[in-house]
Amino acid sequence: MKWLLDSLSGAPMMIRPRRPRAAVEYASGRRDLREWIETWWPWARRRAEEAEAREVFRVLEMQMRLTTLTAILRRIDSDPDMFARQHHWRTTLWAYDSMLADACALAGLSVRSVPAGPKADAERARRELELCGRGWTW
Repeated sequence: MKWLLDSLSGAPMMIRPRRPRAAVEYASGRRDLREWIETWWPWARRRAEEAEAREVFRVLEMQMRLTTLTAILRRIDSDPDMFARQHHWRTTLWAYDSMLADACALAGLSVRSVPAGPKADAERARRELELCGRGWTW
């Protein structure tokens, strides 16, 4: 908004700028919101394409995290002299289960929460098999 300090009466008055034609047509219901955005902001289409590209990188990042956690689990398993080995194993396994759940959600699979124990092992195996079946590797 612009302020006009010098008017005919000498008192300041507010002048409203005209709305663009597309905004007027959108307000009257003659145009779709997406079409209006694309006409006034040409980068809107590019942002959608960039979001799809970022999705690919999210999958790769998730696979890298799963690879790191798997390597840590193998290292804990192979080192019998590690201090507080069971504690490290449990916390890393919980982090791995959490990452698997996030990966399943990202891949569009159903995620069921199960308590620790044999059912959690079966659920972990199911998640791993489902992700491997969809082409995930780690």
